[in-house]
Amino acid sequence: MVDAEIQALERAVAAGAGAGARLRLARALERACRSTEALATLLPGIEDSRVRREIGRLAHGQPRDAGGRFRNVSGLRTTPRELWRANLAPHLSSLTASPLGLLLHGNGRAPLALDPDTGQRRWSAEREGGEHKYRLAPLLMDDTVVIQRDDHLETRDLWTGDIRSTLKAPASRRATCYHGQVVLDALGEIAAWSWTDRQPTRLWSQPLPTSRSHSRLPILLNERFLVVAVDPGRILALDPATGQERWHGSGRSPLADERGVVTLQPDHAVIEQDSVGSTTWACTRRFRQVHALSSTQVLVALSPDGPVPRACPLEVIQRGTGSCQPLELSFDSSHPRSLVATRDVIVGFQPLHGRLDAVSTDGSALWQLPASRLKLEHITDMDASDQRIFIRGPRGEVICLARP
Repeated sequence: MVDAEIQALERAVAAGAGAGARLRLARALERACRSTEALATLLPGIEDSRVRREIGRLAHGQPRDAGGRFRNVSGLRTTPRELWRANLAPHLSSLTASPLGLLLHGNGRAPLALDPDTGQRRWSAEREGGEHKYRLAPLLMDDTVVIQRDDHLETRDLWTGDIRSTLKAPASRRATCYHGQVVLDALGEIAAWSWTDRQPTRLWSQPLPTSRSHSRLPILLNERFLVVAVDPGRILALDPATGQERWHGSGRSPLADERGVVTLQPDHAVIEQDSVGSTTWACTRRFRQVHALSSTQVLVALSPDGPVPRACPLEVIQRGTGSCQPLELSFDSSHPRSLVATRDVIVGFQPLHGRLDAVSTDGSALWQLPASRLKLEHITDMDASDQRIFIRGPRGEVICLARP
């Protein structure tokens, strides 16, 4: 039935039907777990505002019925299905996933792009003419990849790897992007660039006193906030349009959206601050880390008294009230990237039980997958899109699971 619907819609689109048919075809392909094809179907109709919104939703991995909560899917009890497995580029240690593509990167090496549906290699950013340094993790802006190679920034097509633009820029330690705007933190300066056209335009720059030791601290960007961690316990909130400081304060593990900035405080409490730095709510229990943010909830790990155990319990905090709810899931403190949260599910590797667990944020378990079935001792990195879970093993394995 689904195949017949897709074929009929494909014929309608090929015959010149309007944006409505193109949207229906993309949604049918998405239901069939063919998100890459869905995006390819939408791109020719990008002039239509409805199509642009749908492209943005798919490119950011958002489910169609995503609301403010991490959606409760507790009715799903089947385990995920392995789609493909590859052993590629063991020197590339990290994953960045979207429905459009999967990037492997890390250790100063050239990023490698894979097809998320098949695991087939698309392209590598490796350039001829000697060794090159790739300091930053690549940034994804819809179908564009931003890569720093030596003292240049280049944008590439995520599908083909073709270079779209190149910009000479100072060596940067941190970077972030949002809707065509790229912010770079070079030593002593922070600068914003617009990449809405093929050629980048410098928007503003501001002095920023940081050191090389701060290169692993977060820098976050959205429509209302540019949040920069300037040392392990202090953050700045800047206006993304001008770079002017709005407020500064203490905090670690910052996460931000248009609503506010959530941080872990020196006393291990979690608070949220608005655009002028006022605290809108606080949860004063002892937490270890802030992991993920939705428009109404915050995913956090508890910090038990005494020595930190390898498995730290996870909870969700309701934004606005600060009330907490425990989850049937723990956080592997020895492998911090073995946990991933999307709008509808939280998946984490449970080292004490040797399995991969998924829960919804009402506290109910969804499914469990023994690590023995994945043939992995542990998980070093993990990311997810709307229909896929991508796992990196300790010897370079990459495994793609279809979410049930």
